[in-house]
Amino acid sequence: MPVESKYDLNSDDYFSDPYPTYDRMRVHDPVFFDETKGLWYVTRHADVMALARHPGTSVNRVEAFFTGVSPQLAGQVAVVRRFFFDWLVFLDPPQHTRLRRLLMKAFSPAAVARLAPGLNEIVDETLDDLADHDAFDVVNEFGVPVTLRLIARMIGIPDSDIGSFKALADAAIKPLTWTGDPDGNVVAAHDGVVGLEAFFRGLIQERRRRPADDLLTHLIQAGAGDQAMTDQEIVSTCAMLLVAGHETSANLIGTGLLALLRHPDQLALLRDDPALIDSAVEEFLRYDGSGGGIGRIATEPIEFSGGRIPPGQLAFGLTHAANHDPAVFENPGRLDIRRTDNRHLGLGHGLHMCLGAHLARLETRTAISALLHRRPRLTLVTEKPRWIRSLSHRGVQALAVAG
Repeated sequence: MPVESKYDLNSDDYFSDPYPTYDRMRVHDPVFFDETKGLWYVTRHADVMALARHPGTSVNRVEAFFTGVSPQLAGQVAVVRRFFFDWLVFLDPPQHTRLRRLLMKAFSPAAVARLAPGLNEIVDETLDDLADHDAFDVVNEFGVPVTLRLIARMIGIPDSDIGSFKALADAAIKPLTWTGDPDGNVVAAHDGVVGLEAFFRGLIQERRRRPADDLLTHLIQAGAGDQAMTDQEIVSTCAMLLVAGHETSANLIGTGLLALLRHPDQLALLRDDPALIDSAVEEFLRYDGSGGGIGRIATEPIEFSGGRIPPGQLAFGLTHAANHDPAVFENPGRLDIRRTDNRHLGLGHGLHMCLGAHLARLETRTAISALLHRRPRLTLVTEKPRWIRSLSHRGVQALAVAG
């Protein structure tokens, strides 16, 4: 007989609006064990922050993504597991320290600022392509093309290969969603991983012969001796950046615009004062951001204000629940683009805070500002878009608008 959870954590209603569930969990079960997934949910802001920086935890949680997979798929699991083991988000120090140091220069505020002219060009070209569309999909026809083209350009992936990469990347991360059929997720992920690795290995050889001014060349040349990246690390890092580098921002563009269109008073404020866009982006990250949460394995017993997690257990800090904690945020269910004391966890916290935080902010700020300027009469085509079914990221599958 299947195990049932005390809370609805898997329905379409939950994914479309998880906040009432989180409100109940914060009060009654702030540290809650979900038997259906075998993990602990942490929901209070202070506890999620503590989880993110607790020395008695590890981010090496790749094995947990393969819970429930049939033994017959062991060979395919091994390929996918190896691929994820070298992702920065699943590495503890000192491996994490070494790889992050090699990447930080490319994602520093100064480096990201230099991307602004190219990003403006991509945004304008994408909006030009949509100029004769009375209605269009903000996520798939605007957000995804913009962010995917930019991260591909950074890495050094030709525009002609972007379409195929989107499909491969979507398949590769299936196990990370914590939803759907475990066997089906692994089969899809295996095909995606094999395709991504084959392409990147070929591109690495090409860059060794002919270096270019791109991130891939930088990774090949960065470090020396035992500090240099292996080919497998470069492949996995590029794939991670390709996935995280476009999906987070594309989803944030979608959820941010959706929040504005559902709150006409806030949209009017932003139209009247475009300079509010920076604080608006921070509020988008808090109110309904695109990140999923903060995952850690407890390497020792961890005590929180809301409970205790035993060693060896997987804990998942629900950042969306934390970002609506009334102990930290006044009127947390209200969108307020002028909010000043905004200590949100929308881009993580601690050593593993999002490497691309500056990039995500730039992309969201630029895309939404241009969209509102070029399409001043936007309205929602539907009030109930379909949401992505995933614990690792949040967003709508599509967002149709007109105007």
